[in-house]
Amino acid sequence: MAVVLLASAQLALNQPILTKEDKGKPVSAQTRSATLSLDKMDAISDELKNIIT
Repeated sequence: MAVVLLASAQLALNQPILTKEDKGKPVSAQTRSATLSLDKMDAISDELKNIIT
């Protein structure tokens, strides 16, 4: 088991360092929409504020 661990560590340490060209272009952020309505979010927020105080 120790041999397998040492071999895995050695292989991991010998991997080349990625350059910017290797990484590719970043994916643009996708728009996200809320699953709760604003009224429901406000109600939850008020309830949490009451609990905290």
